[in-house]
Amino acid sequence: MTPPSVLNLSAYLMYATGKAARRTLSEKLTARGLRLWHLTVLTLVADLGAQPKVCWPPGCT
Repeated sequence: MTPPSVLNLSAYLMYATGKAARRTLSEKLTARGLRLWHLTVLTLVADLGAQPKVCWPPGCT
């Protein structure tokens, strides 16, 4: 049980809200066979669009 005085702290409430949101999102992604890292990469591709292939070291094909 959370002490009432802690419930008045904005930082604690933000932490508790974030923890609950992360758990909910993780459960929804898991149901689809995905993890949070998958969502991160898919969001990055959606934001930036397709990127050219990088070949390293220089001179590789």
